[in-house]
Amino acid sequence: MISLIVACDEARGIGYQNQIPWFIPGELAWVRKTTQPTTDPTKQNALIMGYQTWLSLPESRRPLPGRRSIVLSRTQTVDTQGVVTCRSLEDALALAQNDPAIERIFVFGGASVYAEALSKGLVDEVLISQVPGQHTADAFFPELPDDFSLQQDEPAQYGEVVVRHQLWRRGGRK
Repeated sequence: MISLIVACDEARGIGYQNQIPWFIPGELAWVRKTTQPTTDPTKQNALIMGYQTWLSLPESRRPLPGRRSIVLSRTQTVDTQGVVTCRSLEDALALAQNDPAIERIFVFGGASVYAEALSKGLVDEVLISQVPGQHTADAFFPELPDDFSLQQDEPAQYGEVVVRHQLWRRGGRK
């Protein structure tokens, strides 16, 4: 199963000047709890992200602990231990799917990677953290294709902020 994970506001905004336009500490912990654990302790999950998303991560947190980072770039190479650079999304997915040390695959951003994964039908499920309000954004999450249906929609309270965690699956089966 290939999952896509994204946080977006009510206008589908996901970023501004290569940064997340909000700061919700509990939400970052939810992303870690969602993308890091594996059922097999000898394996890791893979995060596939574009080069700009990689650069948007705080340098002190790159790569994100306990997960394999696969960075997409046609022109740059990330020279960091434990990080692989691939030239295309298909190459990254093939690499992760054929690696016996990878348990689960997450498409992790940014906007063009999300758009490509969805338009080519490469993901089975989408995990959306719906952030309240409309924030200043210059990068947006695309509309989900019609063959996805909402399976879960649960609120998460972080101080005064309520984020909705949604699970969408391809094919509409609960």
